[in-house]
Order: sequence, then structure tokens, then C-alpha cells
Amino acid sequence: MSMTKYAPSFHILPTLVFISLVLHSPSIDAQTASGCSNNCNGHGTCDTSGGTPTYKCTCFDGWGSSTDIADYKAPDCSSRSCPYGRRWFDIAQSTVSGHRDAECSGIGDCNRITGVCMCPIGYEGKSCNIKKCLNSCSGHGRCLDMQQYAAEATAFPLRNTLTFSYLNDGTSNTWDATMIRGCLCDSSWSVGLDTGETQLAEWFGPDCSLRRCPSGDDPWTTIDETDCKEKYDNGASSAASITTSVTQSLAGSATSTTITHVAGARAFAVGDTVTISGHTGTAANTAMNQVFTVASVSSPTVAVLTGSGMTSSGSAYSSGTIVATFSMAAAGNLCHVECANRGLCNYAIGQCQCFGSWKGAACTTQVTHQTKSQLE
Repeated sequence: MSMTKYAPSFHILPTLVFISLVLHSPSIDAQTASGCSNNCNGHGTCDTSGGTPTYKCTCFDGWGSSTDIADYKAPDCSSRSCPYGRRWFDIAQSTVSGHRDAECSGIGDCNRITGVCMCPIGYEGKSCNIKKCLNSCSGHGRCLDMQQYAAEATAFPLRNTLTFSYLNDGTSNTWDATMIRGCLCDSSWSVGLDTGETQLAEWFGPDCSLRRCPSGDDPWTTIDETDCKEKYDNGASSAASITTSVTQSLAGSATSTTITHVAGARAFAVGDTVTISGHTGTAANTAMNQVFTVASVSSPTVAVLTGSGMTSSGSAYSSGTIVATFSMAAAGNLCHVECANRGLCNYAIGQCQCFGSWKGAACTTQVTHQTKSQLE
């Protein structure tokens, strides 16, 4: 009875041992064959150089290679690396160096299974290297990076020349050239500092969600508030000056002369005030150093100036560096005066709410109250 009772356990033990060997032997064989854990998961090669196996994986790019920039690299090449970009926040390495490269630009989390950066709200791009525009500019503007924005003549603050460029040269000085983005808002009227252009755009706000009301001259004043000649910041201050070399050399008469300035500065406009300087030598030459008014324009860089007491027709300018100085804001440039100061603007819809005795899109028309006799 005792032998019969314990016989089954005698036969079960070898079976369990056999099953255990069968279950574990494949991984042991793979480990022995490659010398590296999990055979580097097929994403690398096993380093056995030097005659003695080192059992170290050399991972492929994107799986933790030596050139991958990653916060974590799995020794068996089992984890993906994510794209990298300039760090948004970094400890400066010197007075002119910072923003080193980092996985997911140092602000996102890397999904080690897919190799995709998971960016926080407000950031996008393969390496979370782009600051998104608020509300996609609300459908009333363009989302531009700093390099693109710098090349726009209508970008704020307005400026006097398009010769400046914000290069993306890969240095720490321009680390944000293509990373930071902002909205350049749309406008149904021309925006800028030239004649006929207005210094403020129709749509505004960080996400271009607000709309300015129509502009008009205040009918109750003796000045034209919309005149922004030689003014800046929509009339709040004087505009900076442009100084450019003059290449024309002859005066047309004793009261007019033609000048040509180098390309790059804004075009001349009729009514501009231009100061010429740099003439030396005879009194006839130095008489050309005076303030002129632009009488006519034949091209963006050529204008006829009028003045008094200058050299006679055919007399040459003196040799040397002759320059013309004129305002960044051209004659005929416009300030934006919402509702002509005779009403309040509802920025949600861009419509004026005129004061009691005024009407019109820009509140420029005064309401005439009829007398009792006129109504009869």
C-alpha cells in the first residue's frame, strides 16, 4: 500500500524537470549564440572584438547608438530614441553659448516604444521644437517663425528697411530663429510706413481675435489726427530717420535738384522732408546742404527736390560723401483713429458705437436735429 501510494510522485518529478528544460532552453540558446542580451533585439550588433566576447550591444541609429542624443539608452537596444532639437531651457555654457541639443528639445517626453516625442500643450514638431501660435491665429492671420517674421514689411514693430534678416545659422545667437512663432494679423487696408499705408492693422491681439473699427479724422479739431507724417507708434512719437547715400551729382536749377538714393531704404514720397548734407568746398556747393521737399517721384529711389538758394543749373555737387536724411514715416502715412474719437469701438465685431450726436461707420457725421417747424 505504501509503495502504491507514493509511486505517482516518483514518476512526476522527471516530467517536471523535462518540461522546465524545454521552456527555458530557447532563451539560453539565444544568449549563448549571440553573447549579447536578447541578441540586441535585432536593433544592433554584438561586440565580440578583441578575441574575447564583451557581450556588449552596438545599437543602430534611433535605438541608442553612440551618435543618438537621448536621455536614456537601453544596453540591449530595446528602446527607441526620439528626435532632438535645441533646448528651450538650458544652463548657459558661457556668455555667448547655450541651448544645447536635447531629446524632444528638453521639454517633451519620449515614447520609447514608438520613438515619438509627446509634446506639452503649446508645442509641436518632431522634437517639440516649435512654439505653436495661439488659436491658430483665429483664422485672421499667418503663423510665422521669427526668421519669417523679420522679413515682413508689415510686421510689428514697423521698420524702415527690408535689408535685415534673422539668419538660422545654427549658432546659439539665433537658436530661436525657426522655433518661436507668432501671429501676423490680417488687414483689409494696407499696413506700413509708406504713403497711403496705415500704421495699425485691422485684426490684432496675440491670436488675431480682435478687430479694429474704421478710422476717421476727428471733425471737431483743426488738425488731421490721421496724418502720421514723420510720426511713429501710431502718432505717439517721432519716427526715426533714414540716412542714405546720394549718387546723383547735378542740380537741375537754382530751385530744384534730382537725387538718387541707394536701394534698401523706403521709397521717396511726394511731400517728404529731406535734409541733404556732406557738401564741402565753395559756397555754391555748401548751399546744397539744406532742407528740401520732395516735389515729384520718378522711381522708388529717384526724386526731384525743391528748395531755395542752391547752386545754379549744371553746377556739380562737391566731391565726398553726400547723404540724404528723411523720416521713416513717409508723407501721406496714416495714423489709425478709431471711430474718429467720436465713439467707442466694439473689438469683438469691429463696429463703432457712436456718441449720441454722431453717426456713420467711423462716427464722422454729426446728426442734425430738426426743429419743430422743419418737421411740420
